[in-house]
Amino acid sequence: DPVINADSTLTLAPGASSTVHMTMTADALTTCQTDLMVDSDSVFGPVTVRVGGEGTTDHSVTDEFIQGDGPWEKTDLFLYVDQSCSMEDDQQNLAANFNQLVQALAALDMDWQLMVSTDDDGCHNGPILTDETSNSADFLSMVQGPRGRYTEAGLTIALAAMGETGSGGCNEGFLREESKTMLILVSDEVEQSRDPWNTMVDEIHAYAPNASVTAIAGDYPYGCYTAEAGIGYYEASLATGGAFLSICAPDWGSYFETIANIAATGKTDTFVLTSRPDPASIHVYLNDVESSTGWSYQETPNAVVF
Repeated sequence: DPVINADSTLTLAPGASSTVHMTMTADALTTCQTDLMVDSDSVFGPVTVRVGGEGTTDHSVTDEFIQGDGPWEKTDLFLYVDQSCSMEDDQQNLAANFNQLVQALAALDMDWQLMVSTDDDGCHNGPILTDETSNSADFLSMVQGPRGRYTEAGLTIALAAMGETGSGGCNEGFLREESKTMLILVSDEVEQSRDPWNTMVDEIHAYAPNASVTAIAGDYPYGCYTAEAGIGYYEASLATGGAFLSICAPDWGSYFETIANIAATGKTDTFVLTSRPDPASIHVYLNDVESSTGWSYQETPNAVVF
């Protein structure tokens, strides 16, 4: 995406489009507005778009993370991907990083399988991938799968998928004994299941008791210019010992190492923050006791790393 400032010019051909990223740094408790001017040689002439922002005192953010249990030698990975039109670039991002997930799981010597479901019935798209059958082309076609009325309700589709793992179900045999179940839910919308997130998680745990939710969703609690806040996904990931990862970030490479670590141990050493901090202001607490050593802040991927 181009970066627009006072010294640069972007020229668009007829019918073309581009995303303009604008950042506001507030220096007062007030609302300010400015104009984005788009000049045009069409008969309509220049176009002006009014944009604004607000300075607030909401400068303190608390993120909470719960570590899971482990270690595990096997993991069953379920992946749901929102199929709404705004998700096309995110689907491409997933596919571009698929090999990193495979490599991270291989480095941990994991016995893994991966199932993708995007439709209301929860039935898997394409083959169930393993370390012996992993294929990037198959993966891309799977994440760009069919959609139903619940395409923006990831927990609903995850529950449907887990419900089909029993005898005679379309996902029969997917859940294995003594295997970690990981639900990876990717959406740029609020979680839109008909029941609250905690009800959905309880019902999922009836099929997969050790299931954890890892969400790649919009920054909590405000979202970003490309995604709504991942409300529902955020709470489910914290409550189940998963990870909440930002769909807003351009680079997802580190996410798949985090997913692999949770799959192997139920634990992670990387905790991605929901807001970008002043590093000097960070305070870390382990079981309510402040910890001043053993961790560092890394700007990429905006995380506290132990």
